[in-house]
Amino acid sequence: MDGGTVHVCGNLPSRVLTGKAHAEKVRVLLAVGGSKSGPGFSTMIHDPSLFKECVKRLVDLVMANGYDGIDVDWEFPEKAEKQNVVEFVRALRLELNRANPQALLTMALPATAYYGSRYDGPQLAPLVDFVQVMTYDLHGPSRHGLVFSHSGHNSPLHETDTDPIDGKQLSFTKSVDYWCANGFPKEKLLVGIPLYGHGFAVNEWGKTPTVAAPHPDITFKKIQALLDKGWVRHWDAMACVPWIQSPAGEPLEIISYDDAKSAALKGRWARAAGLGGYFFWEISQDLVNGRNILVQAARNGYDLPPLSSH
Repeated sequence: MDGGTVHVCGNLPSRVLTGKAHAEKVRVLLAVGGSKSGPGFSTMIHDPSLFKECVKRLVDLVMANGYDGIDVDWEFPEKAEKQNVVEFVRALRLELNRANPQALLTMALPATAYYGSRYDGPQLAPLVDFVQVMTYDLHGPSRHGLVFSHSGHNSPLHETDTDPIDGKQLSFTKSVDYWCANGFPKEKLLVGIPLYGHGFAVNEWGKTPTVAAPHPDITFKKIQALLDKGWVRHWDAMACVPWIQSPAGEPLEIISYDDAKSAALKGRWARAAGLGGYFFWEISQDLVNGRNILVQAARNGYDLPPLSSH
């Protein structure tokens, strides 16, 4: 969304992509929005002509290029726009139903109430086929430039007391509980597994850095190089995620990330909890020697017999 109108990027939309995917029995959705897309949606939603044009344009792109539906990623509506989100999603649902009743309509949703309170779960749940809960970036290296957030796990599966500030409040399990309490059945919830991590210039969780970390954002495929240089891997048995610590002689830093072990546990947990599934952000970040390491690990975990939801 740019200036309230739909703009395509890169080589999208692509009939080549949808054709190859369908040959492998894979469905492809056309995503609209993304990070910092809130202002574009706001402009559109408050102009009736732009609203109508946007809905029609999106559905036309889906139909003309063989996509299987639309994913709405409105990050993030203003507090006063809560009902506007519902009206936009409802309009898309109606237009998609007219064009192709089998088309999917999905949404990306935040992991916590901070932004989650701006979405009306009970009204949205019947309109969408599933939602992707962004259970990552629960802690990041900074909020606004040099205003640093305290150190904590990027994407903890369970609550932990290793982060004394909010380790008991932020996790996969807490996010699922939140959206179940706000209108969504478990089978419509997908949880997100990040293929990257965040670094903090401290030596333990719960501390607030005073300087920027050398690796504020780092993909999984670059983590191994740090381990090869002597970084030390640790495991948080409560949160069920790993972290690494810089060795002596290097700048002070700890990095929260996911590895094959935690991805497998998350995949297995999603199935045991009765969720619709899981998703990843983003698919190139764990590609090592032609293999998506974490993607495969999560699938392996999902395929294991479920033991329990915890």
